[in-house]
Amino acid sequence: MALNLDELFEIEHNVIRRREITIEQLYTDLTTSKSKINPDPIGQRPPTNSGYQNAKNAGIIESILSGYGIDTIYLRDITCYDPNDDIRRLYSGSGYLTIDGGHRCRAVKWFIENRFYVEINGKRIKFRDLQSNNNPELNGVYDKFMKATVALKYVICTSKQAHKWFLMINKMTKTNEIESLMSDDESKVCEWIRRRTWFVYEYNNREDIHPIFEVKLSEESEYTTEYWNKANTGGSFYYHAFITLCKAIGNGNVDAGEREWKKIVMDNYDRRDNLTKRVETIWTKFFDDLKAYQKSAGHKKGLDDDSFGFFSCIWFHLLAKNAGRDFNLDMGKFALNLARVKTLLTIRNGTNYCKYDNVEIKDITGNTVELKVMMREYIKAFSDGKKQEFAGAIILKELEEEAEDTGIIFLDSKRTAPLSLKEQVFFAQKKRCYIDIHTPYCKNVKNELTIDDCVWGHDTPHSKGGKLLDGSVICKACHADQGQMKFDEYMKYLQNKVA
Repeated sequence: MALNLDELFEIEHNVIRRREITIEQLYTDLTTSKSKINPDPIGQRPPTNSGYQNAKNAGIIESILSGYGIDTIYLRDITCYDPNDDIRRLYSGSGYLTIDGGHRCRAVKWFIENRFYVEINGKRIKFRDLQSNNNPELNGVYDKFMKATVALKYVICTSKQAHKWFLMINKMTKTNEIESLMSDDESKVCEWIRRRTWFVYEYNNREDIHPIFEVKLSEESEYTTEYWNKANTGGSFYYHAFITLCKAIGNGNVDAGEREWKKIVMDNYDRRDNLTKRVETIWTKFFDDLKAYQKSAGHKKGLDDDSFGFFSCIWFHLLAKNAGRDFNLDMGKFALNLARVKTLLTIRNGTNYCKYDNVEIKDITGNTVELKVMMREYIKAFSDGKKQEFAGAIILKELEEEAEDTGIIFLDSKRTAPLSLKEQVFFAQKKRCYIDIHTPYCKNVKNELTIDDCVWGHDTPHSKGGKLLDGSVICKACHADQGQMKFDEYMKYLQNKVA
């Protein structure tokens, strides 16, 4: 990334003060200060899946105990904002937000709270052991630890500037693209994603999180998830959520890589123009179906890029099929069929014969490639919508060849009949309910009804693929009582009920 003249020494221009404080004072500033340091602002990277007791936390404390210290912590000063400003209200009780150094702050806080140990001379030592008089060999270590110093730089900047600052500071460290993108705490699109995938204290969004992204904290303080192979490690939840958002906006298998994520964020930085009700409905329905698929298929290791990609290709291919006609999945049938097809199209079976072993096919460029090799590549090629759509079409073709009933139910575009058709059928039935004509157990038996007393009833429910013209006019009482039953099933139900 090339710099312009205005950016030269920009980072230094915004630093309002430098300060060295002790570890003891840092802990005070993190816990009891009136203008506390917040080590977990919204844009911080999500925690790892390893709990408190991990090598990184221990390494930070070991560095302090060895006298090497820890790198400078950069803080965004929000005390200068008006108390009624949005940022002050969002971070009520905090005066400073970590731009870089949040993990170091958390490690210091957690160690002092005895949440993990370090090893000294082969012994596991917690903070309380430093305070104890029972270990003569540790005499003086407590004081040295608490008096060790750490450098702070206080910065006045906007959320956008803080985001850029984070990126520049971490240019030489491993920060993936999704973590970098989500480090912006003012982007409306990033907020939309966070609210649905990860709990943020400032949002109080626990009820907004889609069930597939719910996590639990184990006794060992590790985040666990029922449906994925990792609990948002490296921003994995955000990654899959953004891919799905791109496809929902595009109504099918479109390009959904880093370039597209950034474009959606920047085009809608302070608004939600792309996040329509239709997009939200598609996004939610996809994850509803993915959750049901994972539960039904019973993959023990949890969802990963392979299983997510395979499901995503076929699901968004179905969405785009027939001009975006809505569909439902009979998940019991669909999950079983899809699992079998995934094995056929992507997995090497070794000595077990598979009809697609060593089969070659023309890819989207016209080159001859091995089918399974191509499919394993295409189902994870999220940045290339053409590859994803090609894979989706192959999956559907195989599903239709392998299964008599795929479990895919395309829905009639018209859910209810127009008034003209309703009236035509109503008078043809001599103003009686269809159920009344065929059984003596109708709620309005032999009653002459008005058109307002009736609705258009489906023989097969619309959600199960019922066609509009297969239905008829029935009274509102029967319609409410019928539920998901077909007409003949409902009439048998009425007969048995009376009997």
